[in-house]
Amino acid sequence: MLIAKYIRDVYDLYRLLSIPQYAEFVQSDEFIEALKRVTDEDGLYRISRVNSPIANARVYVQTETILHLPAISRAYHEELHKLMFEPDNMPSLGEVIETISFLQEPLKRFDERYKI
Repeated sequence: MLIAKYIRDVYDLYRLLSIPQYAEFVQSDEFIEALKRVTDEDGLYRISRVNSPIANARVYVQTETILHLPAISRAYHEELHKLMFEPDNMPSLGEVIETISFLQEPLKRFDERYKI
């Protein structure tokens, strides 16, 4: 599964959104506008084969199911664990799932505002 290759990115999102200022920013209109600029600059929808809402990505719609898939869970608990400076302080997969789920609402607002 592709997301298993990006488990470090999922972990990084968890860490960033654990910082109150970043979590507040993600809930703001300023985040929605920044996301629009990034998608425009990167040509995200122009080069994508799928032109569907970001909030409909399976990782946001089915976060718990996706992150508990064997390949992803294994990548989190084994591969990411090897990269950690303090592996004993690694958050539970449940904490990471809760954080990724937190992104769904702002992404829905983005999709609604820009009719993606």
